[in-house]
Amino acid sequence: MPQNEHIELHRKRHGRRLDHEERTRKKIAREAHKRSKIAKKLRGHKAKLYHKKRYSEKVQMRKLLKQHEEKDQKGTVEEPQQGAVPAYLLDRQQQTTGTVLSNMIKQKRKEKAGKYQVPIPKVRAVSDAEAFKVVQTGKTRRKGWKRMVTKVTFVGDSFTRKPAKFERFIRPMGLRFKKHMGSHVVHFGLNPRSLVIRPLVEASDPKMTGYQTPFKRRLSGFGDGHANQHIGSRPLQPSDRPLIERIASENERIRHERDPLVWFELNATDT
Repeated sequence: MPQNEHIELHRKRHGRRLDHEERTRKKIAREAHKRSKIAKKLRGHKAKLYHKKRYSEKVQMRKLLKQHEEKDQKGTVEEPQQGAVPAYLLDRQQQTTGTVLSNMIKQKRKEKAGKYQVPIPKVRAVSDAEAFKVVQTGKTRRKGWKRMVTKVTFVGDSFTRKPAKFERFIRPMGLRFKKHMGSHVVHFGLNPRSLVIRPLVEASDPKMTGYQTPFKRRLSGFGDGHANQHIGSRPLQPSDRPLIERIASENERIRHERDPLVWFELNATDT
């Protein structure tokens, strides 16, 4: 055993004081008063460092308390009038009690608010925090008015970047595409390397349409088994089949005539 561990050696041989637990409890109880006196006396830069340290400790303590804290949610089922609630929504009233962690309460409230909504799948709106990344500029990196688009964007042949000084929304070179690389277009008879004129109007967020940003949608009504494919930036519907067949036949005709790369454009007015 090292020479500097003589206290641990004495504790192993003879044990602790009989009032060790009581003294430890009182010492912990006095810590709050000691910290309060120190916080009142400190001034200047030392006070800033001390309060910053205490703030981080309190944040960690709150996070720990939230992890261990549980809250019981209890609710009563109101008997609706005959025919007031559709039959396919009656089963949603059965789950009224449960034990959840405190950090999940907000999510449960959102689900409760949407209890009586018809279960139609809707497109999730893309938040600015997800679509854009703040770019710090300036000599001291204090200006934050520039944004970098984090999604894939389609650009045309005539696209040129603005001067760096005036470019507010930056579309990175690695995320700019001219050709559609969808893996499903072969099943519809389209060219896998078709050039894109422009993406469709984004119904969930028109702002994304201005940045030529497409998003993945689900196929519905085709029965091809490809559940996660997309063309343009609009959900495919059964009414789109004539349009897709027309585009496929036009692509086939042009492909045999002159150009392996085919321009196609899906517009909401064509459906």
